Amino acid sequence: MLALAYLEFRCLQLTSIPYLQTVKKFKVCRCPVPFCFWFVAVTGLSQLQRLDLATDGFFLATMFADHTCKGERFDRVWHLVMKTSVFHYVGLSDLPFRAILIVSAALMYAQMIYPILLTTPKSCNEVDYIIGETMPDGDLAKNKYHNILGESMNLGDSLHILSEPMGSCSLSSQKPSYPKKKTFDLLKQDSMNKKESRQALEYVRNTMVHGVAVIGTVAFLENSIQTNLQVTVFAISRSLSSDDSLWQRHWISAMVSICLSLAMSLEKVKCSFEYIEFADEVFEQIQRDVENIPNDSIRTTKGSGWLEVAPSLAKAADSSSCCDLSDDLVLATWYKRVLGVLTIFLILTMVYATVKFYMVFRCETPLWNITGCVSKEELERII
Repeated sequence: MLALAYLEFRCLQLTSIPYLQTVKKFKVCRCPVPFCFWFVAVTGLSQLQRLDLATDGFFLATMFADHTCKGERFDRVWHLVMKTSVFHYVGLSDLPFRAILIVSAALMYAQMIYPILLTTPKSCNEVDYIIGETMPDGDLAKNKYHNILGESMNLGDSLHILSEPMGSCSLSSQKPSYPKKKTFDLLKQDSMNKKESRQALEYVRNTMVHGVAVIGTVAFLENSIQTNLQVTVFAISRSLSSDDSLWQRHWISAMVSICLSLAMSLEKVKCSFEYIEFADEVFEQIQRDVENIPNDSIRTTKGSGWLEVAPSLAKAADSSSCCDLSDDLVLATWYKRVLGVLTIFLILTMVYATVKFYMVFRCETPLWNITGCVSKEELERII
């Protein structure tokens, strides 16, 4: 955790000045605050996120040990719970508990894969890893590249995307304020050419990519799956325990880990809404500025069939330049829709986990699923 905190501080030294020059102020929950207050808030949030990851790892290690000691009884209750859960309908109810633990541990590390793919340049790309747009000899720096997925990226967006698996909230909190200000500075110009339209859409696309990395990897692979698993295991462990007291170290650590995961998920959902709102504002602004475009939508042939995307792209652009920009809008809109779907899925899974956690303390037995509380008689028959 100390090494990650040091890396975050070093990266913050590179990004805070450009951020302040562009946005002019630091914000917490959209309210302007002094730098010291902002720094304490975001670094504290970073440590909470890393603590959440650490408690998730501690939970998995503890569950491996507990399963070894009381595996047979635990497995019987596990299968009872899974057969009455939503996972029964997707064919996961027969998976052994140990396999679930192994998959869950693997997914914690898998959250790094997508950000690495997004930020790794193609082998044929030459990138100048410097701060600024010019080299010491005055030549323009090559700070833009195509990643191995074929998408255009720049070093600033790469740094922010990689900040999510690191739990660096001081970096991720600079979005979407920074690209939003840059984008609307472009849109406020009296005449915006095709290059500037493409730049505005690139800001939106890269912000949506960052959002997908936040929700699709960190929030989904860690918070969503881990929280539901932790709540289920907590309920099963309580049902097998003869001690009703919650004031013991293992119960307290489990509840703290669950509450941290729920809180971090709420923070991710808030970020996702801000990203989607930013994209909608940009699309709406561009739509209002469109002139001399014969159609109110753009069509492009990609994949299978025609994909229709609105709004149109460039202000005072003719049909040919509009079509040149269609791929940029299609990609930005596609990422926005993916982010929206992932956000809905995250909200549903976290609501499900929250209800299960609440019913641990409300049911006669601590076990609850979509079919209701497990009866005491059924639980005694199983164990």
